[in-house]
Amino acid sequence: MWLNEGRANGLSVLSPAALRLATVSHTAHLRPANRGLGWVLKGDRWDASGDLMSPNAYGHTGFTGTSLWIDPATGVYVVLLTNRVHFGRDRSVAGLRAAVHNIVAASVSKA
Repeated sequence: MWLNEGRANGLSVLSPAALRLATVSHTAHLRPANRGLGWVLKGDRWDASGDLMSPNAYGHTGFTGTSLWIDPATGVYVVLLTNRVHFGRDRSVAGLRAAVHNIVAASVSKA
């Protein structure tokens, strides 16, 4: 739906205008924050997209290490399901998230 102008399975879930509003920055005055409506945008201090997704990428992360990241420029989305608390709450998965997102972004052919 997020890559299809708000449509999913032939149904209009969000209008294209609502989709655009959700994925543009509403926090420019709060730098280094770069947040949409419910989304972390590329360049935010909590940006977990890695280095290879486009400047239009957006996503969201969860405490246990999960993430959903979408790049409308390439049509790529990554869903990462992890459980960092399995071995204790003192370990970070930030590096893992960025690495997985980079691997997926790098594997997409621009041809």
